[in-house]
Amino acid sequence: MKEAHIVDLEGHIIESIIVTDDRTGVMPLYEDRAPEEEGGQPTEIVVGYIVAEKVPEGLYQPRWDFAAYDGYQTAVTESRLAYAQAYSDWSHEDEDTRGDEPVLTLPEAPAFWVEGLTQAEIDAIRNQPHAPTPEQQIAALKAENLTTMEALAELYEMMLGGGL
Repeated sequence: MKEAHIVDLEGHIIESIIVTDDRTGVMPLYEDRAPEEEGGQPTEIVVGYIVAEKVPEGLYQPRWDFAAYDGYQTAVTESRLAYAQAYSDWSHEDEDTRGDEPVLTLPEAPAFWVEGLTQAEIDAIRNQPHAPTPEQQIAALKAENLTTMEALAELYEMMLGGGL
């Protein structure tokens, strides 16, 4: 079992789910819509997708890049077709002169999970004031306590010396 994600039509994660290990890639989620006319057939429309690919670390708001995924799938299909044609041509050549068997070379996969926030949104998150750590709070309280004690000592000296 592994984690997968239900994403909306823009690729933003809606919910995480568990799927079997053999599930990979992207699978559409359909919803039945009532027929517009009485007696008509209900229609299925895509309302989201299940993405069974691991989300990389470091993304503030992961978004699935459908264009990159579709482009990669097209490139893989083209590579496989080119390989099949090259293998067919090679297998029909004379065994003594045909050379080495063709090798299937698949394109390198791009990043399918991308950052869903703009740089301005990321900067706003990074620049938010952070709550002080317990150590910082203790240091601030010690400094405040020292200032208060010095002020009390000064006041005490003024009272003893007749300054008031």
